[in-house]
Amino acid sequence: MLNLTRQSARGSIIGVGSTRTNVDHVVQLKIGSRWNPSFEINIQAYVMSKQLTTKIPSKAVTVTHWTHLEGLNLADPDYFQPGSINLLLGVKEYAQIVQPTLIKGPPGSPCAQETNLGWILFGEIDTNRENESFLVLHHQVHINHMLKSLWEIDNDKRRILTKEEKLCETIYESTHTRNSEGRYLVRLPFNTKNPISIDGNTKEIARKRLLQLERRFKKETKLKEDYTKVMQEYIKANYMEEIPKNEINERKSVYLPHHAVVHADRETSKTRVVFDASAKGSNCVSLNDELLVGPQLQEDLRNILMRSRLHRVCYASDIQKM
Repeated sequence: MLNLTRQSARGSIIGVGSTRTNVDHVVQLKIGSRWNPSFEINIQAYVMSKQLTTKIPSKAVTVTHWTHLEGLNLADPDYFQPGSINLLLGVKEYAQIVQPTLIKGPPGSPCAQETNLGWILFGEIDTNRENESFLVLHHQVHINHMLKSLWEIDNDKRRILTKEEKLCETIYESTHTRNSEGRYLVRLPFNTKNPISIDGNTKEIARKRLLQLERRFKKETKLKEDYTKVMQEYIKANYMEEIPKNEINERKSVYLPHHAVVHADRETSKTRVVFDASAKGSNCVSLNDELLVGPQLQEDLRNILMRSRLHRVCYASDIQKM
């Protein structure tokens, strides 16, 4: 051991493949030459807690009669034996020790570079590798555990509701009732205590939209038949009812224009009636503008598709009216 005094330092050394090694201390030392006693160089070296590298060379080198190396004072006379690396010089220090003389030998033999520490060898040599290392890894994964973990993540119901969504839920919970026919009745979740959408002249706007629809019916008689059939179904199912004439002007109301949406490629319900609650009145406010938006109730489609593959049999159904 050199018993050098260590000083605290913070740094890191980055090597091949961006491998990072942290260092905590530095030391001050001098190195000299075994062949030139008058040469010394001061070095500030980082201290690593682990080995710099594996032994170099990795295995013993068979020394061949290299005539171009004869008589050289080598910095490491035992270069052919695997040895530990105790000090790694940076380019700054290397520039202070390197000399201009370079000796090259025949292909497959090392080159010699003169330095103040002695001659150093580098280059390609034939090590005649006989051993090869293989690494085999085995990791067992249970697919049932993976699916269970994925299912638990995707079905986390702890969704945080917004302030508006909480208010909408509160209104529905406190105002919903059930009539004698078993139907649920709920109040509209207004986002204001004094809605002004009823003050717009929505009746006149709805009337103009109806006249446009009737003009279309004159050109498309099949659409008129389908549209009338859908409206009659709404009346028969008690989804809507005709307002008595004596009640039309008794109170302010929001009149919703309606129009047709046609899906010619469907086998059933090709014509659908859509009520436009986003139509703005004369005061530029629509019914939808004053309604709260509740939380999303539909389940994520990915969960539905994955759940359909968990069992041997899958049932598919549809809701008639939604």
